[in-house]
Amino acid sequence: MKYWPSLSDFMWVIAHDARDAEIDATDPLTAAAATGPRSSQADFLKALYAAIEDNSGGNFIKIPSGFRLTDNSIASLATCALDLEPDRPIDGAHIKRFRQRVRKAAKQG
Repeated sequence: MKYWPSLSDFMWVIAHDARDAEIDATDPLTAAAATGPRSSQADFLKALYAAIEDNSGGNFIKIPSGFRLTDNSIASLATCALDLEPDRPIDGAHIKRFRQRVRKAAKQG
């Protein structure tokens, strides 16, 4: 046991490594949900679209290829999933603007 570090030395090394760690998302769903400085409806929508894309392809227990939800359907789903107030739902126009912003950002960067 004399060659093993003390528990406090061991914990110090772990804390030091954690402080200097860089965290990267390992999948598109996590990246979409974690890119913003704070959570937002846009982060939720990015994660939702990433989940749909990740589960598309028509394979076993997957969303069929070519399956698309309308903007109004996505808006209804997001309003329910985010438990938004009935007088402040997300609408189809909001989803359309979101998709346009994502496309524009993809072209620029």
